[in-house]
Amino acid sequence: MTAKIKMAALALLLAPLGTMAAGDTVTVNAPRRVVITENDQTMKVRVEGREGNANFLLERTHKSDGSTVERETDNTNFINVPFIKKKRSNSSVITEGHLPTFMVGLSSALGQPDGMDVSMGASWEFGFYPVYVHGPRLGCHVRLFSGLGVDWRNWRMTGKTRFLKQDGDVVLAPYPESAEPDFSRIKVFSIGVPLLAEWRPNNASTYSFYWNGGVLINVNTYGSLKTRYRLPEEGKQKEFTKRVHHVPLTADLFTSMGINDVGIYLRWSPCHVLQEAYAPAFTSLSVGLMISVSY
Repeated sequence: MTAKIKMAALALLLAPLGTMAAGDTVTVNAPRRVVITENDQTMKVRVEGREGNANFLLERTHKSDGSTVERETDNTNFINVPFIKKKRSNSSVITEGHLPTFMVGLSSALGQPDGMDVSMGASWEFGFYPVYVHGPRLGCHVRLFSGLGVDWRNWRMTGKTRFLKQDGDVVLAPYPESAEPDFSRIKVFSIGVPLLAEWRPNNASTYSFYWNGGVLINVNTYGSLKTRYRLPEEGKQKEFTKRVHHVPLTADLFTSMGINDVGIYLRWSPCHVLQEAYAPAFTSLSVGLMISVSY
């Protein structure tokens, strides 16, 4: 290795990061391999492995226009929270997955009994998953990942039937005579843990397509029932109750696809939303939009 290449490689390794203060340096103890690539336009230094972490990777590319591109991955620091510090990869190797950091969609009720008419256009769901956990890569374009977040889902009827808490059970019942229905809905709040695998064939592209799928585990912590209608003389009426016999633990099949950090998702639960012995039995299907924050 010529002295010129040695000095350039050293300068690249000690160059300040774009996200770090001037004068900060990166020290890599006991690297497994160091690869230096040079041509007329760029010089790239790649450091693979370090003391205590064989999965560590650091790349610095210095271009002829004076700019420097840096990429670093370290699987020992595998939990990320959005808005704290984010690193984007310029490599063709997938380094992160697309968790539904923000998602909004419409829910429908499958297998609902006679008399229950959930309106998908009026049944919204919202999700927020701020914690992302790296998993292992399965080749260059597939990664496993997980996370933690919360979901708020409701199933709303706008017809002539309402949910009613009666003798401890949730039943389907007509509105009072002469009532003008507004809506009747079941709401469930959940803590969600996704277990997903993502395929991303063009991670280095400006427009990066992705497709993921897996299981979304829901710890359902809260459920409620609300009905609103109007009577000719009494005016607006509201019925509200908790303890609607929601199933405490469910699992959904989840898949999403998109470009960069915007996509669409499909979510289907083979599990009943409410306990069949105490309430109408139905499962849930939802579709919507999701925005991911890159980690």
